[in-house]
Amino acid sequence: MIRKYSSVILTLLCGVLLSISTGLYNNFPITYPDSAAYLASGIENSLPRDRPIFYGWFLRHTHMMDNLVFSIIAQGILASVVLFLFFHYFSRYHNKLIHFLLSVFVLCCFTGYSYFVSFLMPDIFTSIFLISLALIFFADLKKAHLWFLLPVCVYATIVHNSHFPLFLLCLLFLGGRYVIWNKSNERPYFLKKWILSFSVFITAVVITFVVNFAFTQRLFLSQNGHVFLTSRLHEMGILDSFLNEKCSQANYALCPYKDSMTADFIWDSKSPFYKTGGWETSGPAYNRMIHDIMWNGKYLKRFVSASFSSTLSQLASFEIEPQRPNILSYINERFPALRNAQSISFQNRGNGRLSFDKLNERQNILVFGSFAMLVLLLLFYKKWTGRHRELVVLFLWAMLFNAFICSTFSTVLTRYQGRVIFLVPLVFLLLLPSLDFRSFFRPPVEMTKDE
Repeated sequence: MIRKYSSVILTLLCGVLLSISTGLYNNFPITYPDSAAYLASGIENSLPRDRPIFYGWFLRHTHMMDNLVFSIIAQGILASVVLFLFFHYFSRYHNKLIHFLLSVFVLCCFTGYSYFVSFLMPDIFTSIFLISLALIFFADLKKAHLWFLLPVCVYATIVHNSHFPLFLLCLLFLGGRYVIWNKSNERPYFLKKWILSFSVFITAVVITFVVNFAFTQRLFLSQNGHVFLTSRLHEMGILDSFLNEKCSQANYALCPYKDSMTADFIWDSKSPFYKTGGWETSGPAYNRMIHDIMWNGKYLKRFVSASFSSTLSQLASFEIEPQRPNILSYINERFPALRNAQSISFQNRGNGRLSFDKLNERQNILVFGSFAMLVLLLLFYKKWTGRHRELVVLFLWAMLFNAFICSTFSTVLTRYQGRVIFLVPLVFLLLLPSLDFRSFFRPPVEMTKDE
């Protein structure tokens, strides 16, 4: 027993070190312009105008009031434990510890997995949430593992606004495929699983409502969603066309500025956004304008078309793009002991030592190769084991849902798809040892839920 658990602990420790290897190599966690905003919200205990406070709290309580490396260690522990459980329940390889560790090694060498674990942003929690959901829905979990995954899934959901619609779309897909249109004897089993998953979603919504109400005395999931959607309509060219056509008939808030719109609607200080109420009071006027655009058949058609093309663009945009974020002043103010470590990090110096060009090339090969193999397996493979087929289908649909939500309601950013793209090679690595290519065209084998 002692030897068994010591092997598990040692394997998890190696998994954590591999997971944060990018941050360790950089000599500091990977940062982003928004990292300072998350740090400020948590340390100052203030609700941000444009994001949830929960990841800020995570940074506040994991950096040990001194060193932000502890924050990425915490992310590495969470990611490694969830991945370990993923292989524990779904791997058919005889040594699941080795299967887990080799897969993490491949993900670190050939994808952006380690980059996102080492990233002071909530992006890695998107994959943690999806893997946790897959375990809750498809695995017959031990009670201890279930009670670990339930709060992890809830927390991973509430750290980013995009996770709520992503969770909802996944629930609709799972409910339709495995409950409503499922005529097999497994329908009651999946109905219980769906109710449990839906309970996780409702819990996440309630927690977000309660916390936001405590700060503002208002119930909401996102208090400024109208700002990001207006900005997206501007990027699509829809807002400008609408204003040019309708301002002679209706007095919209942005009509006086329709000829002086800035390229960056939100973050440019000269933007009309800050002249029409900004974050504080633009809601009613912008919501009225958005309503009229969406209820206009001409512009709704353009929005759907632009959303479709943006989704395709986002699906193929997952490269790692290192930046030199200007958060040094915030580090100097709040973490003076870390000033030297952050200033001499490879990311901050920009000396080419933290280049991801080669990694992006390897990631493209692995992701597109894994995707092609998974599609071929879905079409032609006849001998699926366990829940492997269901996992492949869920993760591929999750890729599409994530791309649609982010590109339609925010913008196309490589980090939005990069945060989940490694799930494609992950599930291929999971099922690789169990593939029997000699029986590629044999009739499928019926599997019971216990198998």
